[in-house]
Amino acid sequence: MPRRLVICVLACVLAVALALAMVVMLSRPTSAAAPEPFEHTEVVEGECAFPVLLEASGKVKVIDLEAPPVGYGRRQGRPSHR
Repeated sequence: MPRRLVICVLACVLAVALALAMVVMLSRPTSAAAPEPFEHTEVVEGECAFPVLLEASGKVKVIDLEAPPVGYGRRQGRPSHR
């Protein structure tokens, strides 16, 4: 077989394999849910001469990590300036 034909056949096989891999990776169901609305209201009394109203609102999304990120749990010390 001519060398050019072999290269074309290998390129086609590689392209099909890459396309199949992309289809498999993109067709996986996503495990992440949409963010949910969050609202919280609280009155704090006794910290100062008047009551303080705390209000928080927004969206919340919990992401469950299979493994902790790199460096998670390491002590984050301050850089020393000498």
